[in-house]
Amino acid sequence: MPHPNRDAHKSPTNMAKHLKGCFKYQAYMCDQRDPDPQSRVDLFSNFFNDGHRPRPIMTTELLCEKVLRVIIAGNLAFAQAENTELVDLLKDAYPDCTSPSRRAVADLLHRSATEAKRNICNKLMDLDSKVSLALDVWTTRHNLAFLGTFSLLVIGSALVRENLKAVPLHSNVTG
Repeated sequence: MPHPNRDAHKSPTNMAKHLKGCFKYQAYMCDQRDPDPQSRVDLFSNFFNDGHRPRPIMTTELLCEKVLRVIIAGNLAFAQAENTELVDLLKDAYPDCTSPSRRAVADLLHRSATEAKRNICNKLMDLDSKVSLALDVWTTRHNLAFLGTFSLLVIGSALVRENLKAVPLHSNVTG
């Protein structure tokens, strides 16, 4: 007759079964058997750092692109690229890179937009179908402005895709 407080979940055999099939534990044990101590992996830090993203080497061009992404995401003025606090932060984080100026950020945006337009034109010219685009700007009763796009993709006589997007504009429009 088993002890009344016996619980199968508290048995050390369950831990042994778990460790037999645990990939991380097996990798850790394999690393510990390696004679080179420099190649050993710390299981605890390795367990929490599995999802890290690879970081490319930071260049001045890549730093300018990252600042542009921050400016676009925050709907900031290009002058924020020359904000003294941001420039100091970038110099501390990336001392080998030159902090981008507002002109460099604006030029990068212009080059990127031109390249995106060219890519879209090339894709549209390669289509064997008809594409119809319509753009419109309208305001609400409270003078909130929206930019709307409507597109249709027709192949032969069949409507393949219909798309409607409305994007709020950040400035109030009157008239």
